[in-house]
Amino acid sequence: MKLSTAVLLFLGILALVAGLPHTYDEKGSKVFRVVNTAQVENGLEKLQHLQVNENFDFWTRPNLKAATDIFVPPHRIEEFETYMKDNGFTYTVMIPDVGKLILQEKALNKQGPDMDWDNYQRYETILNFVDQSALSHSEIASVEEIGRTIENRPMIVIKIGTPVANKTKPAIFMDGGIHAREWISPALTTYFINQLVNNFTSYDDMLSQVDIYILPVANPDGYEYTHSNASGARMWRKNRRPDVSCPGVDLNRNFGYVWGGPGTSPNKCSEIYKGTQAFSEPESTAIRNFIQRKSIEGVNWRAYFAIHSYAQMWLVPWGWTYDFPQDYEDLVRFGNAGVAALTPVHGTRYDVGSVTELLSPGAGGSDDWAKGSGFFKYSQTVEVRDTGEYGFILPPSQIKDCALETWEAIRAIAKFLDEE
Repeated sequence: MKLSTAVLLFLGILALVAGLPHTYDEKGSKVFRVVNTAQVENGLEKLQHLQVNENFDFWTRPNLKAATDIFVPPHRIEEFETYMKDNGFTYTVMIPDVGKLILQEKALNKQGPDMDWDNYQRYETILNFVDQSALSHSEIASVEEIGRTIENRPMIVIKIGTPVANKTKPAIFMDGGIHAREWISPALTTYFINQLVNNFTSYDDMLSQVDIYILPVANPDGYEYTHSNASGARMWRKNRRPDVSCPGVDLNRNFGYVWGGPGTSPNKCSEIYKGTQAFSEPESTAIRNFIQRKSIEGVNWRAYFAIHSYAQMWLVPWGWTYDFPQDYEDLVRFGNAGVAALTPVHGTRYDVGSVTELLSPGAGGSDDWAKGSGFFKYSQTVEVRDTGEYGFILPPSQIKDCALETWEAIRAIAKFLDEE
């Protein structure tokens, strides 16, 4: 039977719609929490199937030791619940209406031309703040453009440290906002910059001990897109690599250490799409090239921090295998030093361990590359607040509390490196 042009067009539209990004602000979108993965036969593999093969958006990685949060749009709720029941999973509704939460956040978030930490700011405001901070304190800070994004936005790194004669200080590198929807991450990196530069007299001892390089937003295109009015944009994760059906690459699956390993997807419509090859994206390439070049110039790289949300976990390599690095105990001791300083501030508790020990594999991350490349001994992914009540939509009212406690962890880590 020959299909009419209209039918073919309709089928084509259906295929296209099936591949489009999730509509997060659609009424009835939910976040479900799966609570018994360890009690289900092959439970981890079954959840990974949903993520890699069925393109469900996992807000936390599939894992055995903690609950797993999964976003489900209204038209897939029946499919999701059937899969859960057929396979013996127990689940609850963590966020009953994602769209409502997004609208509440939008109403509370008052953006302006000046930087503050009562609101989540736009990228232009962040750029201006970083540039001005360095100009005002050129004796300890400098800014460098390390590359351009897909949409030609500048990627900037600020170096902060007090020059010390005849001493090569240990250096810390920090990437923020590599996943676009994790707004709390750029809020934290800019808070750290403000503390170090504009309150530098309080931290002169710290700046004499270490040099700190901060990339406040590693995914500027994605971050700006999440602030747009496009449907579903607030929860966008990837960069903005153009594609007619499913744009974007997960930059934290695009780094060239065991690229394409477990916890990645070749499907362009997946939230964990790895890209066409390692370092296929200008954003990940810019980070790699900058770190390599600075190493050749004599920078003593020691610690790498990838700032993410959410889960309240201090994660160390590896993310591609269940095996531990040979110096795993050193990495955990390093993480514990940060958490020990963080928790007393507001009582916020973190788990410390490897990515696969606490969660599940996710190859191609910046943290694994930082460690596996040999540039850094200590490589960490810090998953900050919260544990799922708000998820990625952490209210602006929590920015300062989260920033202050995480800042205390960074201070402790700087001391750890100096004493080492």
